[in-house]
Amino acid sequence: MLRYISIDPGKNTGYFIFDIDDQKNIIEREISSGSITQVIDIVKHQKALFNSNLYLLVEDARLCKWVGGHGKNTLQGVGSVKRDCSIWQDFCLENNIIVWLINPIKIKNKKLTKEQFNKLFDVTCLKNNSHSRDAVAIGMQFGLLANMLINSPNFKNQIINYI
Repeated sequence: MLRYISIDPGKNTGYFIFDIDDQKNIIEREISSGSITQVIDIVKHQKALFNSNLYLLVEDARLCKWVGGHGKNTLQGVGSVKRDCSIWQDFCLENNIIVWLINPIKIKNKKLTKEQFNKLFDVTCLKNNSHSRDAVAIGMQFGLLANMLINSPNFKNQIINYI
């Protein structure tokens, strides 16, 4: 079985652990959030269990050229998230984990309220905050695409991929 983890990086990193069955159904395993180091530990544990059958989908703020507001706090926050994206890329390279880095502009259904999220997705969020909800949105939108690419005869098995 293939295991996927979608990640919404930031000070409070959201993550969604899921599998995709033979009928292309997304099977929820865990949804939550934590510090980057806590989530890295969770990914390491999943890597120990699934080895080369673990794939990450990470929102990468470095791919987005547009930034909302230009205040000092906004720019510092964006810089911090971009640094976290670099950490995720390095972590995947160092641990031989295939990752798709996703441009935030391509992600739909982000920043939903809890009510909007619950209407749209049939999942159980224990730590239902905007970061864990965004990680679910990433997984739901790009998980099946990643699964299709992995199962393609042309898949090159390279560590870093872009969507």
